[in-house]
Amino acid sequence: MSPGCRHCGYAGRPRWANGHLAVLAALLWLVPLAFLSQGFYPFLIVPAMALTVWAAVAVRRVCPSCRRPWRP
Repeated sequence: MSPGCRHCGYAGRPRWANGHLAVLAALLWLVPLAFLSQGFYPFLIVPAMALTVWAAVAVRRVCPSCRRPWRP
């Protein structure tokens, strides 16, 4: 039996979806880097690190056809 989507019947490989948190994490990293480049304490470095970890954990497999979570 080949892997496929239970919801729509798509037969193929799933794709990875990140929920667009990686873009937000990259933008949030600009704030501590700007403070650090000016010689100040890197303000908001802890939230930037937390959001980066959250973005890495939130990556999941979805069906390319119906965009639902992948359940073979």
